[in-house]
Amino acid sequence: QRLFVADELGALYVYDVDDGTLLDVFAPGLGPIPAMATARGSLFVGTQDGRVVRLDPATGANTGERVLPAGVRAMVVFGGKIVVATADGAFYRASFEVGQFSYFTCFCFFNVQDMVIADGGLVVVDESGLVGLVRYVDGQILSAFSAGSTNSMAALEGELQFYYATGLGGLITRFDA
Repeated sequence: QRLFVADELGALYVYDVDDGTLLDVFAPGLGPIPAMATARGSLFVGTQDGRVVRLDPATGANTGERVLPAGVRAMVVFGGKIVVATADGAFYRASFEVGQFSYFTCFCFFNVQDMVIADGGLVVVDESGLVGLVRYVDGQILSAFSAGSTNSMAALEGELQFYYATGLGGLITRFDA
């Protein structure tokens, strides 16, 4: 069980989840890393210049990269695909293993802050506090609401409950869809 943390310069710190021991530090030379996702023993990092780079989680070595039309803001791996929110407000997805990214949905979010999987859909929050539930199959926006100044969120697995943290003194709020 390892936790990967990126600092503001793009260094990756690898910690043991159980005891917090620093296991390794990688310097992949990609610049700031605004998004990361892991799945099936792989580590994917997104860059401000629009690259999704697959890194070997044991060595930090670059094992392949794909390019998007805008910088990466958030990223998840779900259903055998990597889904990426970009700085231009669009979402793209590609096969987990290989292939180029293709447009998935929307130019309707402003500076995506976070994205999680909940109840088979994507839940997205942007800088303005717009929280939207996007159907994973076809990209249709099913519902949306404003949560105010929001900067991160989490979802309970298998349930459509979201916890989001606002910029107002770290207030954490729950929303049941």
